[in-house]
Amino acid sequence: MAEPRRRLLPHLASLLLKYSYIISMVCYAAGLVTVLLLPALAKSTYISENALMPGSANPVFGAREAADAIRMADEVQSLVLKHADGYIAVQEWAVKHMSALSADCYLQPFSPPEKPLSSMRFYSSPQHTGRLSQNGTMEGIPGVNIVGIVRAPQAEGNEAVVLVTPFRVEGMLSTGDRLALGFGMALFELWGNSNWLAKDVIWVLADSRYSAYTAVAAWLQEYHEPRFDLPKDWGFSDPSTQAWLYAGEKLDGETLLDFKRAGTIAAGLVLYLTSGDGGVADCIKVSAEGPNGQMPNLDLINVVNSLAVWRQGLHMRVDTFADMQESASLNYLGQFLEKIGQLAGKVRADWGFVLTASMYVEGLATLFASVKNQALGLPTGAHGAFRNYQIDAVSLEMMAGGDFGTVNEQIDLLTKFGRLIEGVMRSVNNLLEKFHQSFFLYLLSAPNKFISVGVYMIPLGLLLLTLPLGAAALCSQSVKTAVASDSLNQTESDSTDVFSATPGKLSTEVVKAGEREPDNLVTAKTSVGSWQRAVVVVSVVQLWASLTANFPPFVSQLVDSIMMNFSASSKAPAVMKFFTIPGLKMFMWATMAIVSLLTMVSFLPTPGKGDWIAVKALLLGVATIGLGVMSQIDFAVSLVGALVLVPMSLCACPLTNIWGKSADEHKGSKSIQFRLFLLLGTMVNIIGSPPVLLASAMYFIGDSSSWQASLSKFWEWTELLWCWGSALYPYILVVHLPCSILCIYILLS
Repeated sequence: MAEPRRRLLPHLASLLLKYSYIISMVCYAAGLVTVLLLPALAKSTYISENALMPGSANPVFGAREAADAIRMADEVQSLVLKHADGYIAVQEWAVKHMSALSADCYLQPFSPPEKPLSSMRFYSSPQHTGRLSQNGTMEGIPGVNIVGIVRAPQAEGNEAVVLVTPFRVEGMLSTGDRLALGFGMALFELWGNSNWLAKDVIWVLADSRYSAYTAVAAWLQEYHEPRFDLPKDWGFSDPSTQAWLYAGEKLDGETLLDFKRAGTIAAGLVLYLTSGDGGVADCIKVSAEGPNGQMPNLDLINVVNSLAVWRQGLHMRVDTFADMQESASLNYLGQFLEKIGQLAGKVRADWGFVLTASMYVEGLATLFASVKNQALGLPTGAHGAFRNYQIDAVSLEMMAGGDFGTVNEQIDLLTKFGRLIEGVMRSVNNLLEKFHQSFFLYLLSAPNKFISVGVYMIPLGLLLLTLPLGAAALCSQSVKTAVASDSLNQTESDSTDVFSATPGKLSTEVVKAGEREPDNLVTAKTSVGSWQRAVVVVSVVQLWASLTANFPPFVSQLVDSIMMNFSASSKAPAVMKFFTIPGLKMFMWATMAIVSLLTMVSFLPTPGKGDWIAVKALLLGVATIGLGVMSQIDFAVSLVGALVLVPMSLCACPLTNIWGKSADEHKGSKSIQFRLFLLLGTMVNIIGSPPVLLASAMYFIGDSSSWQASLSKFWEWTELLWCWGSALYPYILVVHLPCSILCIYILLS
């Protein structure tokens, strides 16, 4: 009688499970290789929205406007030096010039940002907005934004473009801020006399005494979420400030404190002027990363690049790792890829790609910088505040080749930059709708090269594929082990030697040769009880991680209250001989986390033999879910996390398998290979464990002078990630930390 035909899908599934570890290693290696090949897969940028038409009109901004900008920059600097309060001097100067243009102008006060970790606002919004409280009170010296609006002469005021010029007064204006204010006023006057505007232009002089982001975020919040419950004094208690605000300044019957609006904001530009290193050509540095890796529409960057490079002859730069470009190993890899591209082109013309070794190394350094900026989750400039309202914006740092030099050099420099900004404004002015044609999800490998979401998801998919595959193999193994155990109990009286076989290989007395398990899987007697205990272990560790992630606000408030009580008694606590205040907070947080973990572990059920298999299966499932969720919040966090977490989770196994009976049962060369494989997995888990990662983090972001300084620096980074609502914070504490603890649990099983 002929044997029944095997069904294809079940047969393929059994093969996948049988060789799951081999497939996982291949997929992980392929994912790493794909990451390194991303610069070769990058495409040149292009304008997707035809309505932008960059460079279609001749710019009006010329040397005369640049000279006016320098004159007004000198004027505002002289006013700042003469006035007792430099910020009020800037306000008076700006209001005077804006009123002369018959433009709408007003002042927008805002409070300092909240104290870090003063609330649980991580789950709602960043704490860097300086909005007034409901009772209108302010703590500390308020900041005041100066806002001017040029109404489009041939439009109904339904849309607007925002230009932001941050400034800070520290006795006087810096050279860059002075020229930026004069440059912004020259542009504002140019647009005030233009009849081609189809969108209103809003110029925000952002008071950056706290930070440019705080000022811009406060203005945007008031612009989109108006408040009507604030008192008329706006919380100002300083008589001189009130005298300036209510000195009879009236604009069409409205005071300077009356908030005015334009239409829907289509785009935002944040302008900086800085001097570069000597010998470097004039350039534009574009910063585009917003909170949690949010990027503006690629067309906005493409317009800036097109006008800067092809119209004004300016170099365009983005963030990069300069040290990586000098790496010898990366240069060798680039040379290898260059030869591969040439060889592929000889085989078939459309297979070849032109990528020199220097281009590859530079692209990889820029790509890694882009991934780093997105993974940190911190905006790279004040433009990040616009992304909270889904507005496309970038920061443009206009860098002089050297010092600003003579007046003629300044005029030439400002003429180029002015024509660039005017060209960008004309392109955005042509839009009939919001940016939508080009990409929102991309990585930059050069100012004119990008990697789209359809390409960079490939390595992440290869990395994540290994986790559910490993979990399915472990579940299948546990089921077969249980079936084999039941069969053995019915046929043999002595079952003590049945599970003495090496991990991944059932005894030949129970399993047929054709159904033999893979050699790299560990078999143990599992049952419903072992799965129940595994669920309890994973749940307790996950609960502990969630609680630990919420400890910092309570620790911060506790230490602050203790220090306040001691400051009232003029006596410092004894513990301050060893710690700074941030270091003490970090120490208390770590202590609370360790004590709570040990307390919860003491209540865990006694583990049974082979429970680690069920724990590892659940670990792989938890890691898959965590990385998958993080990829929807911040792709870069998920990619970097997968590179570390995937090998940790897959290689987790008990230490007894290296030196215990199971390893001894491998004879000859197989014993050495088996031990080396498990030893490698153990090393990966140790490297990715919380103590090692903590020490590494303190080495890179800490202070090498003392461990107290490193603790303080680490706590400052914790505050930074919390205040900005970075996705990196929940990934580390809610995804990576519990998975690391479970790996340690498996190692000690």
